[in-house]
Amino acid sequence: MHILNKDIQYSNILSFLKLLERYRNIDVEDFDRVKNDVRQLEEKLEKKVSRVEEVEKLLSEREETVSHLEQDLSNHRLDLTEKEKRINETLQVEASLRSDGEKQKKAILQYKRRCETLLKEKEELSKENQALSRQLEEVKQGKRSSGILAENRP
Repeated sequence: MHILNKDIQYSNILSFLKLLERYRNIDVEDFDRVKNDVRQLEEKLEKKVSRVEEVEKLLSEREETVSHLEQDLSNHRLDLTEKEKRINETLQVEASLRSDGEKQKKAILQYKRRCETLLKEKEELSKENQALSRQLEEVKQGKRSSGILAENRP
């Protein structure tokens, strides 16, 4: 196990030396420039992430608005359907009432004509009655006159 420990330590030392060698080969200006570039990219990324979050929030709000509008539209369509149904029912009642009105007008006209006919018949019967009454009176008067004449005859 001691040998294994020494191998691990040797391996660690070699890795450290390689890392140290790499750091020696790095140009400080290049490192600073890359560091600044990374910082700028991170700032841009943060701005873009922030903008994406804003857009997602707006999208969510708009989706909610659309959902409410769709619900309102559905409710209005339902109301419209109910109102159209009531209008159609009203139109049917109106048509039925007009039909009944026309039937009643025809019946009234028939009754009016019948009344006029009956009035004419009544007038004719009244005239006939008067004529018969006159004739009756004349006959009665004729009998009286004949009776008076007959009495006056010796």
